[in-house]
Amino acid sequence: MSSKTLLFLLVLPLLATACTAPSQKASANAITHWEDVPIPQGFEPVTTRATEATLEVGEFRHGDLRYQGLGNIETVQRYFMDRLPLHGWEMDLQASCWRNGPSRLEVAVNYADKSSSEAFQKIWIDLRMRSERPPLRSR
Repeated sequence: MSSKTLLFLLVLPLLATACTAPSQKASANAITHWEDVPIPQGFEPVTTRATEATLEVGEFRHGDLRYQGLGNIETVQRYFMDRLPLHGWEMDLQASCWRNGPSRLEVAVNYADKSSSEAFQKIWIDLRMRSERPPLRSR
């Protein structure tokens, strides 16, 4: 996969999460991670309005999670490309997401402050999880 394609796949979901509320530390009642989605060391969950509505019931998962930490975009993107397949995720290029059973995961990695020129900057990781509904069966 070319680096342009990878960048497109990782940046496209960011447009959907660009209008979230300012982030804060995660509350005690919020879902802060999904067991089969690894998060780079040093990244902490943060709460937005969207993360407060995240839920998981059996195989059904729906929501948006945000993490922040220090790093650079390329390293964090490579982390997900290397680690998600180890947890059962497969890249779906047509849908611009990762698939694992009924779950669909979009990963967006972005600098939180674009004005900084340091090698390691504050990074936001936005994860959007959606579960496909099983087909309806006639009786």
